[in-house]
Amino acid sequence: MIDLVVSTCYALLLTWVIYRSPFFKVEGLKSIHLSMVFLLKVLAGVTLFLIYTYYYTDRSKADIYRFYDDSEALYQLLFTHPKEFFTNLFGLSNDFSSDGKYAHLMNNWQLPYDNPMYNDNRIVIRFHAILRIISFGSFNSHTVFFSFFSFTGLFLITKTFYQFIGDWKSEIFIGTQLIPSVIFWTSGCLKESILMLGMGIFIYSIFNKKNIRWNFRGLLIIASILLILLTKFYIMAALLPATLGYFISQKFKTSWQPLVYLLSIVLLGFLAAFTHYIIPQINFLEILAFKQNNFVNLAVSEKAGSLITTTYLKPELADIFLKSPEALFNTLLRPYPWEAMGSIFKLIPMMENLFFLFFIGWIVWNHRKPTHLRFVFFSISFVLVLYIIVGLSTPVIGGMVRYKVPALPFLWVALLAFAKRSESYQQKLVLS
Repeated sequence: MIDLVVSTCYALLLTWVIYRSPFFKVEGLKSIHLSMVFLLKVLAGVTLFLIYTYYYTDRSKADIYRFYDDSEALYQLLFTHPKEFFTNLFGLSNDFSSDGKYAHLMNNWQLPYDNPMYNDNRIVIRFHAILRIISFGSFNSHTVFFSFFSFTGLFLITKTFYQFIGDWKSEIFIGTQLIPSVIFWTSGCLKESILMLGMGIFIYSIFNKKNIRWNFRGLLIIASILLILLTKFYIMAALLPATLGYFISQKFKTSWQPLVYLLSIVLLGFLAAFTHYIIPQINFLEILAFKQNNFVNLAVSEKAGSLITTTYLKPELADIFLKSPEALFNTLLRPYPWEAMGSIFKLIPMMENLFFLFFIGWIVWNHRKPTHLRFVFFSISFVLVLYIIVGLSTPVIGGMVRYKVPALPFLWVALLAFAKRSESYQQKLVLS
């Protein structure tokens, strides 16, 4: 009962904040619509809670519970050893690591296998530990706050999109916030909720240099980069070449800009591939191969029904290059219709894929030249790189569907930029 009361109170409070706060005001969007979308995200988060509580009943394997349960140990230090709470919260102590004195109190702070990557479980555990201070033991109040983090990030992305495409505002809002996979996987107590907050701050800060003071903007960019790296570092790997291409391309004519973006991807790709010759401790090829190999092993042991391949990715540039086209193809098109039968978690993404393919076909027939090509290329660059990374590292359709979600709003807005509106609508815009 207390879970229902506390989570409802926080949902209403944050809805009021969204409705009344100047921060959430933007031309073309009504406050009531923003509030309704937030409540819809909370509902999606609660749906996620119900699925992982009553359908997938193994709490130890459910992402929404694993990190929440572990956070209890860190939270309790606030009352027993306050100094240790803050030092572990900010990464100044290692009391929960494998050789730490509190290691036995957590199951996910330390991964059960050698891992060349940063353990991104910890950022979620820390967020939960902080929220426990005000949640009064209510799990779904965490659901509400995680949904709010995601909503805020997606709102900032929407606000940024509006600067570049002014005649599809309602469609931008719908596509950014309400694509089914986006609203499902970025609501509730998942890493994606924190990730979208980081992405929103990064995108908004990068493209709003006139509206934000330079010193504050710099702090926001640094904070957002850290948040993205600590949550899902490969998202930053996809954003970097797009960002580099965007700023370099302003020095070139429009006809040269696609080449600039391509060269940015190639340059940073080679830099990542050979980083270990400069810093031996960092080998991005091994990290990518490790993630894929471990995913294959886990899928085989769990007998995952949506396993695409059992072929191991080699930590070699040639192998990654040869497998990239297939990786892009898989991420863009799968699950196929015959692979989606019997599972709503595959059926909905399959329908999204078909929708995007039909939309691309319609644009080929009824297209226009975008007014802000540099931003369109930025979005396309981010989508392509992320799709390739996801396709290379994720051999399971279920994981692929989830991990490509951050790219979907950018794919949507890039396609909208090429979509031509009717003549009557254009005249209304001019008259207004």
